[in-house]
Amino acid sequence: MENSDSMDSDFLNLLFLNLVIEKGMKDNNPSVMAKGLLKTVSHYKKQENSEKKLTNTLQTFNDFDHQYAVNVAQELVVLDSSYSEFVKKLNLPDNNG
Repeated sequence: MENSDSMDSDFLNLLFLNLVIEKGMKDNNPSVMAKGLLKTVSHYKKQENSEKKLTNTLQTFNDFDHQYAVNVAQELVVLDSSYSEFVKKLNLPDNNG
C-alpha cells in the first residue's frame, strides 16, 4: 500500500507542477519570462550550466506550447545577443503537428 501512496503523491506533485508551469506561461508574456530566465541563470558561474538550465526550461515550455517556447528563445537573443548561437543550436521540435 505504501508504494501506491508514493505513486499517488508523485502523480499529484507532477500535476501541481504542470499547473504551475501552465499558469506561469499564461500569466507572463515571452519577454517577461525571458527576463526572468536570464536573471535566474545569471547566478551560475559557468556558461554551460546556464545553457543547461535554459535548455531544460525551454524544453519544458515546448512540451506545453511550442510557439511560446520559440518566442521566449527569441526574446533571450533580443535581451542578450550572446545567446544567439545557443538559440540557433537549440532543438525545440513542434510536437503538435
